[in-house]
Amino acid sequence: MAIYFDEFSNLIGSVDFSYNIIQTGLPTIVTFTDISTIIGDSWLWNFGDSSTSIVQNPSHSYLSPGSYTVSLFVTSGSEIFSEIKINLIIVLAGNVSVWRCRSMGK
Repeated sequence: MAIYFDEFSNLIGSVDFSYNIIQTGLPTIVTFTDISTIIGDSWLWNFGDSSTSIVQNPSHSYLSPGSYTVSLFVTSGSEIFSEIKINLIIVLAGNVSVWRCRSMGK
């Protein structure tokens, strides 16, 4: 979770998301849910495999084995807030493993 404050140290809110693996193997299907407290005007998801979405709560199919970093960018007014989860999804040829990761708010 990325927590944001204004220049006077007042809490603006947080950006975060949860995920649920719907199907393992190839393809691996994952649903993502925006659980941010910042009220967004628009959303941009980057799933780490050159695919993106502008839907607030998308699902995504991973078609190849690999390690995928997932990012959520939330626009609120003229500000952009983000949450980045490094190596969140690990897709193996036969199944998927999910690693806990550290978050990087920007």
